[in-house]
Amino acid sequence: MLDKQRVLPLEKGINFRELGGYSTIDGRHVKFQKIIRSAKLSTLDNKDLTYLKDYGLITDIDFRSQEEITKEPDKLPTGTTYRHLPVFATDLTENSKSPEMIEHEIAHVAGAGHDRMIEVYQNMIVQKGAQQAYRTFFEELLKNEQDNQAVLFHCTAGKDRTGIGAFFFLSALGVAKKAIAQDYLLTNTTYRPETEALIKKASNANSSPEMIDNLRDLFSVHIDFLNATEQEIKHLAGTPINYLKEIIGLSDTDLQDLRKIYLTD
Repeated sequence: MLDKQRVLPLEKGINFRELGGYSTIDGRHVKFQKIIRSAKLSTLDNKDLTYLKDYGLITDIDFRSQEEITKEPDKLPTGTTYRHLPVFATDLTENSKSPEMIEHEIAHVAGAGHDRMIEVYQNMIVQKGAQQAYRTFFEELLKNEQDNQAVLFHCTAGKDRTGIGAFFFLSALGVAKKAIAQDYLLTNTTYRPETEALIKKASNANSSPEMIDNLRDLFSVHIDFLNATEQEIKHLAGTPINYLKEIIGLSDTDLQDLRKIYLTD
């Protein structure tokens, strides 16, 4: 059963989740109604937009490529500021593609989907463009100082580029590693209807078993992907906090300000 307090009750929204409530190692908690993660916003209806406006949404941070945005532009409540911060120039995660579009690449290669996603997560840590996107992401988060207002960040499925954004954010606040992993893996529940629809479509098209397995890896999250991320971080900077300081460019004052803005006293 989903945590109703964590999963927002949008009628047409996909994978909309609160990051409030997670505990830090020093006993504080992430504030509610300050920060939301989600999948694409192109499916929202007017009732959903009213819900987000009433929730206090002031900024929408879009991690998608320009091609994804052109295909499915965000729908936003009035008064919301839109920021485009592409993690990749093109959608390396493949989440914006149909099974037919990627079948020729992965149809008969066992483990290709898993290997593809490992590479994607490594690229999110080492590529300069991704680093710049997440640097500006934190600049936006630091502007969210007023009470009763929230920032939303998303990609297409709300699982990979968004998942790493949440990983960075929760790490910066000092949330326990176990809770960060739980939030990351929650996508396998919240995004399951979309994943299963893709699998069913591929099965009905008589796709190979390898294709089915690869699709499941491409459209799900796996602890291996998060572990690959942490290995790249360890190689570059040792710890997530060191990475945020040395590679992303956060200062000690930035980290203190983030905790002041997003954590309970």
